[in-house]
Amino acid sequence: MIEILKKQTLTALLWSFIERFSLQLSQFFFTIFLARVLSPSDFGLLAMIAIFITLSNSFIDSGFGHALIQKQNSDKLDESSIFYFNIILSSSFSCLLFLSAPLISKFYNVEELINIIRILSLSLILNSLGLVQRTLLIKSLNFKTLFKVQIIATTSSGVIAIILALNNFGVYSLVFMTISHDFINTLLLWIYSSWRPYLKFSFNSLKSMFSFGSKLFIVSLSNSFFTNIYNIIIGKLYTSEILGFYSKGYSFSRIPVNLILNTANQVFFPVFSKLQNDKVELKNTLQIVSKNLMMVTFPAMIGFIMISEELVIILLTEKWIQIVPYLQLLSISAIFHPLIGTNITAMNSLGRSDLYLKVDIFNKILIIIIIYFTYKYGIFGLIYGHILSVIISHFLYSYFINILLNYSIFQQIEDLSSMFLVSTTMGICVYSIEYLNISNLYIDIIVKLLIGLFTYTFLLNLLKIKEFLDFKNMIISKFNF
Repeated sequence: MIEILKKQTLTALLWSFIERFSLQLSQFFFTIFLARVLSPSDFGLLAMIAIFITLSNSFIDSGFGHALIQKQNSDKLDESSIFYFNIILSSSFSCLLFLSAPLISKFYNVEELINIIRILSLSLILNSLGLVQRTLLIKSLNFKTLFKVQIIATTSSGVIAIILALNNFGVYSLVFMTISHDFINTLLLWIYSSWRPYLKFSFNSLKSMFSFGSKLFIVSLSNSFFTNIYNIIIGKLYTSEILGFYSKGYSFSRIPVNLILNTANQVFFPVFSKLQNDKVELKNTLQIVSKNLMMVTFPAMIGFIMISEELVIILLTEKWIQIVPYLQLLSISAIFHPLIGTNITAMNSLGRSDLYLKVDIFNKILIIIIIYFTYKYGIFGLIYGHILSVIISHFLYSYFINILLNYSIFQQIEDLSSMFLVSTTMGICVYSIEYLNISNLYIDIIVKLLIGLFTYTFLLNLLKIKEFLDFKNMIISKFNF
């Protein structure tokens, strides 16, 4: 059983990585192009209403997506009940958002938000129509199909946005990119998935998954709010342009981490769930996953910080230069997210969504306290507070993982210390290139990337880091080098 699961996991990881990488690459390309054409204030306008869209989507899912994955003996009635429940909720929230548009616009004192909100309210219904199909594809580890759906939807909507941007549609280029993506994504999920709902609905089916799903729903709801709380504060206190710099800095700092974390979590939640009755094997798997994730995350984020200024100038032009300090600081907090994410995934796979909820409530109270004491110091005060809250959150989740799986924070630090030291050394070597005063930005960034790659791989080889040697041997055997 374990060997079969390992083979399924490796295949799923491969296709999940291809899906995430292709998706991130496509999104990155289109975002870069649109950022060069549009203004920071256009992105700021969308950031102002992001919280209302994400909160609504959290209500629509209500945790039933994860509950459907975690429940190993779910049936067609369970799936159909969730499907109809999602449609009812999405229609309700779409209408609520449509009617609330003038109030939201008045809060920010930006009249243009009314039409933007009302158009984007349609995305709630579009997303709900494909939620069950997507969930079932993830549960069966069928990431090859998800890859096809996502890459077509992202590419098509990106092309639409570029055409609109070049024809002076401004912020509506971003609005219709979202709508077209959600429509195409849902359409393809219906085409590629053979699942169709029964004409039946059961409250008992929903009730059987409510205990687990409801706690994840509350966490998802609070995460949606607190992820965007900085957008609300900055949007209210400052201009849409400043919010555009912050929101784009935040999203850019998450690009390397999201590729790693989303790839891992959408694979490992169903995999961990299959191991929920074997805690020893689950702990070993979590340990291996954490080591391999951070072998990639540490150097990626440290390197990202070191070349951020060059990247911004080359990709976004000088008009976005103010994004650099936001990007560098937010990248520090991003380093911890894969560790937090895998600990949460392991916790939920054990069915302990109740514990996840308790820890999350504490974290949110902590965020409110930190914001209260830091907002008076401006945007950077908020960012430093955000970094502190993420670090505390990591230690808190690690504490409870120790209780559940006997995997202590000290053991986690020991497992990851060598890769952190190697990555830090790499970062110092890359930073030292600044003293060469290379005037050409393209040459400068290429030299830094090559020095970073060489230093990191050399030190991993020198110190005989097991995870790296295993990966290298796998590549050698796979391609017969």
